Amino acid sequence: MLRQHKGYVLILAVCVLAVISLLIIRTSTRAVVFSRLNTILMKREQAKLLALSGVQCAIALLSPSLPAEQGSSADDKKKPAGSREQEQRMATIRATLTTINRWIPFLFTLENDGVDGSCAIYITSEDGKLGQELFFDVRTMKPIKNSPLDKLQSMMGPFLSSVGYSGDLVQKIEQMIQQKNRALIDITELLDNEQLSKFGSRFFMAPQGNFALSDLYSIDRKGFLLQPFTLSKSVAALFNWKYPEKIDEARWAELKDLFQDPEGTIPLAKICAVLYGEKRQEFLQEVRSLFMQRFQADLFSVISYGTYDDVVVKVCVLIERLYGVSIGKTQQDQFFIKKVYWL
Repeated sequence: MLRQHKGYVLILAVCVLAVISLLIIRTSTRAVVFSRLNTILMKREQAKLLALSGVQCAIALLSPSLPAEQGSSADDKKKPAGSREQEQRMATIRATLTTINRWIPFLFTLENDGVDGSCAIYITSEDGKLGQELFFDVRTMKPIKNSPLDKLQSMMGPFLSSVGYSGDLVQKIEQMIQQKNRALIDITELLDNEQLSKFGSRFFMAPQGNFALSDLYSIDRKGFLLQPFTLSKSVAALFNWKYPEKIDEARWAELKDLFQDPEGTIPLAKICAVLYGEKRQEFLQEVRSLFMQRFQADLFSVISYGTYDDVVVKVCVLIERLYGVSIGKTQQDQFFIKKVYWL
């Protein structure tokens, strides 16, 4: 005779409801997590676009205010070709000197720009940084030795100690070049060295920062002589100089006077006196051969911080300026992106 088990249907129903409840809870939890993640990813993408827009802002600032096509009017056509070229060059120089080595903020609004956010950019000239060819001949794979470099290296020890690094930076880089048996091709290769990796948090310039390893040393720059007009903040500090926070009209008038001298003959003492207030003639004579005498700024590093809501995306982009690129019937200066580092 079969026994009757009363209530088993109720128990089965409770179990089914429990399973359904667990499935609902898990699905809702996943939906909430995905929703939050999707929101963060959207914010990050917006911040990324703002950071990249900062690079475009940098290119706009570095472009001379004098249009490349100027000269089409009757008055401009009366000017000698050399005069128009000089005006164009001076506009390029002014755009460069008034833009580099300072953080420049930009605010975007939904009404005007299609997005609410901001970015801050920091531009440096690679020609104003120490290059690997300054200390090391990559063709012979041997260090370069001369009196001006000895003077520079004697200054680097105390300077690096003041920023928290103890060691011979030049020697470490020389060792890396010899080990690789080639010139370094990327600035991040410096982090392969255990001691240089300590610069990790101070590798790229940060807001409120006064020193960064990539602000002192450049892998990508052309040539080996330093550009005195566009020294980076870190290189200027190495010489115990300070790059001016602002190029006002009075200082620009003094700089403009310097360029009245023939190209390549501007004395280093005059440049340093106007830009840095430096007047130590004996010291300048010792290091004079490390500097070029003509203005050159073709390669730039742009650090851009894009901020959207509470998300910040950082990028460092290396851009190169090519002069007189033919576009249709006109020639204009153009900028090209060479490298991108997401920080």
